[in-house]
Amino acid sequence: MQVLITAIGISLLAVVLWCRLGQSERARWWTGDRVHENAVLFWLPGLGLILLAAGPLMTYDGANRGVLSFVPLVLLGGLLSLWGGLFLPVPRWYTPRWTRSETTTILQNRVLGLRNRKG
Repeated sequence: MQVLITAIGISLLAVVLWCRLGQSERARWWTGDRVHENAVLFWLPGLGLILLAAGPLMTYDGANRGVLSFVPLVLLGGLLSLWGGLFLPVPRWYTPRWTRSETTTILQNRVLGLRNRKG
């Protein structure tokens, strides 16, 4: 069971990496909708980190203290999921570089609540 949970976590992180690289049109499906953007930027990586760490943590028996090194991954995953769940602003450095190709992108405008104003 631990191996399955860890494999699901790794799979989620692989999908997030593919989406964040955005090398194809299919990989960029998530831009333009706030819920999809939060899913790819926060919820899926958070859940992936939690599942990645949950597998080894399930083997903790008191004698094997080495698995406790996975606790920070759980905390980081929880923080990412909470950040996305609260729809907090996305830091500019956290968005993929290809979304920043223009001065301001649709993703940044939507995430930061900016409007294109002339004059």
